[in-house]
Amino acid sequence: MHQFRCIPLDTGFAEKTRKSAIDDFGYPITRRVEAGKTYPCRHCLTEAPADNGMLLLSYQVPKPRSVYGHPTAIFMCGTECSQFTAENTIPDIVRNRLVVLRSYDEDGMAIYDANELVEGKECDGTLQMLLGRKDVAHVNVHTARAGCMLCRIERV
Repeated sequence: MHQFRCIPLDTGFAEKTRKSAIDDFGYPITRRVEAGKTYPCRHCLTEAPADNGMLLLSYQVPKPRSVYGHPTAIFMCGTECSQFTAENTIPDIVRNRLVVLRSYDEDGMAIYDANELVEGKECDGTLQMLLGRKDVAHVNVHTARAGCMLCRIERV
């Protein structure tokens, strides 16, 4: 088995963004308050309740640093949450939805034959296959329907 970790938002970024209420592109952040609904927080990587407010913002994906690195809409808890730190664990925000696993090489170039559409709850085998490829440096996980990035996965 290939050891891996799912990379969440940086805690410093999360704190700064909550305080400023401005996203990476200078736009005001939207606060969604909806009783009984959950949204996928990119910092704690959990399905977080929107009862107290979830932040919706535009985020510049840090990797790849190439023509394939593009902004994505993300949700983040409106209040402080604990950063996801578990290794070799697929978080619920991936398991709970249909996802696209997008693979990139060390130069940030997309590896077209290493992109997979899979049910998140069944992604373990596919992820292991991708991490087993020597040309894959990291995998970005996106929602299949909206295309929003959930997290980046790297070998440990």
